[in-house]
Amino acid sequence: MLIVASIDLERETSYRDIMSEAQSKPHAGPSRLAEKTDDYSNPEEENLEGDDGEVSDFIKLYVDSDSEDGDPDATPETHGKRKYTKRTWEFVEGQDLTDAKVGIPDASKFFMVRQDTEDSGRIDVIQYKHIANFDWNDKVAVDNLNKNRRQIKHRTRGRIAPPRLPWTQKEKYIFKHEIIKGLQHGYTRTHMPWDQIANNLNVTLKDVKQKAGSALAKPSTWDSDTAREVYHTSKIFKLMADRVGSSRSATACKVQARKFGDINELLANSDLPASKRRSLDEMLLYLDAGVVAAADVGGEGSNHKGKGVEMTESTPSESSDGQPVAKKAKRKQSLT
Repeated sequence: MLIVASIDLERETSYRDIMSEAQSKPHAGPSRLAEKTDDYSNPEEENLEGDDGEVSDFIKLYVDSDSEDGDPDATPETHGKRKYTKRTWEFVEGQDLTDAKVGIPDASKFFMVRQDTEDSGRIDVIQYKHIANFDWNDKVAVDNLNKNRRQIKHRTRGRIAPPRLPWTQKEKYIFKHEIIKGLQHGYTRTHMPWDQIANNLNVTLKDVKQKAGSALAKPSTWDSDTAREVYHTSKIFKLMADRVGSSRSATACKVQARKFGDINELLANSDLPASKRRSLDEMLLYLDAGVVAAADVGGEGSNHKGKGVEMTESTPSESSDGQPVAKKAKRKQSLT
């Protein structure tokens, strides 16, 4: 009996030593027993990952096809170390692709059905991950569902909204003068009537044709140390094709005002306390001189040949004593 007991004790001690040693070693990877395998997972593309690298909360549920993955019509591409087949998807007709609404349960929003445009027999059904205990009265949960639905729609349809057209030099010129009018009426950046400015800009350029080759307005910043406008690039950008009219929103105008150094500096001055604020006429002279200086440098304000972006609307004329006053008078006359 003593012999048997000693053997059992020895076995128990050895087992404890083995377990202690195993726990002290770092795990090389997840245990096979700990891996969760869904019956509906698709080995071809489990996570719907877009070009931006963000993984959607929708997962592959079912794929049906009469064709093989080696279909010669499909385009094989490399993703990491494995190859996959790039397909062009479209949504199957008859499904509601609008956003889900808070407080209105609709289980169809959990699923999205697509088909291959080149192989109509290939059907792709994808499902939202977080169906269990989904609270339709929780705004955060519904917003997250809609966010992921829009993500799938964007990846399927591509860009839906038309790209924003770059601003032309003529647009900037009119835009700047509309802001000056607002400042003359006592508005500041904080209270600027952007709706009215956008409307005036669009009305002024209505049916106006800007020909191909017209100069585009380059983004810039204002360097307070050198008192001049600094452009982000020395390249000259021009319209590639004719453009008629303008269609800028109030938000677009408000955002774009910060991307033009002279306009941004003009608006920044309007928000200063009265004791530190420069007069409008003083600011216009200050900014005009800085814009001309940037063009004369021949670096960031122009290309290497000295042919900068057209600045005629901002270039002041000088009087006999060298003061830029003629352009100031012309500007005041045009604003009345």
